[in-house]
Amino acid sequence: MVSNYGSFWCLQLIFLYVLMCIASDHHPKQHLDVYGNTFEQQLSSLVLDVLLPVGFEVERFTKLPYLSEGDMYHSYYVLYDAVFVLRPVVTQCQCGD
Repeated sequence: MVSNYGSFWCLQLIFLYVLMCIASDHHPKQHLDVYGNTFEQQLSSLVLDVLLPVGFEVERFTKLPYLSEGDMYHSYYVLYDAVFVLRPVVTQCQCGD
């Protein structure tokens, strides 16, 4: 089977480095330039500010619930994942002949 798709991604949005760093000893090695306060704003920012500049376009995406381990205040937390099927953007080389 031949696929024209370049990548399959799953990313938790609303993306908050602060919560991840405070809640654990796991710190990111690299930050993504994702902005916005809502799932939709961050999804748009991810596509425009991260995926398109590195050469991917979104073929399909969906929003799925993600149940996270709770703490002493809540049994669990409901977060949301964005799942993408990405395709590399084909650009024509404008090489000088």
